[in-house]
Amino acid sequence: MELLPPIKSSDPTNFNLFKKRCEYWRDELGLWDWDFGYEYEELEGEEDDTCVLAGVMYLIDNKHAMMYLNSDLGNDASPETINKVALHEILEVLIARLKNSMLTDKVDEHAVEEQTHEVINRLLRYMLRNDGEDNESG
Repeated sequence: MELLPPIKSSDPTNFNLFKKRCEYWRDELGLWDWDFGYEYEELEGEEDDTCVLAGVMYLIDNKHAMMYLNSDLGNDASPETINKVALHEILEVLIARLKNSMLTDKVDEHAVEEQTHEVINRLLRYMLRNDGEDNESG
């Protein structure tokens, strides 16, 4: 496997890679019912002195997610790091409805159960498909 050289986080190439990896993981996990947008801007962590590489904001009812990559990082980010943060943000979207249900004042056990199984079934489809590929090649 050939590794790509590290690219600067402020390089738009990194943003293009982030979008491609988000779209890849969106498709792999079957999040076709969500709309995604992408922004390349300066991000701050929850505490003012922290810096985050990526983030996501979503609207549950509309199933719309906005994916963000930090444009103001001083360190290098490898393609592997970009892939990892893209997957992390996509997984946030995957569990968004479940998380939202659990954070409401009145937890609807049926809704939590339904959304838990939605996540499980998406992961099963992905993992079993890949498990079959691994078994055929090995």
